[in-house]
Amino acid sequence: MRLLLIFILLNGLAWADPVDHLVHRLSESHGLWVNGLFPKLELPANASNQQLLAALASYARNPKVVSEREVVIPGGGERPYRALLLETDEGTRILLLQHQGPVGWWSRFYAPD
Repeated sequence: MRLLLIFILLNGLAWADPVDHLVHRLSESHGLWVNGLFPKLELPANASNQQLLAALASYARNPKVVSEREVVIPGGGERPYRALLLETDEGTRILLLQHQGPVGWWSRFYAPD
């Protein structure tokens, strides 16, 4: 019983950060999460968050950046992704972004669990 309680407490504390939880969840798919379509953003590698969010305006209404950081996701390559924790009209969202050279910016929105 004590072991179960400790597991529940530690697991709950480990995911207090929705970005950490998303990174863990995506890493469990062994890279399959990068597959599929994404909006192509033809912006420079040094594009600001405001420029990127403006280009994605049809995907999230009134986004406000709560936090930003770089994350490396096991199975998603060695290059870091920019992770934005957002508050939008639709609720909390996590936006992952990565500049991919001539292709432009890869991007995908996630709803936290």
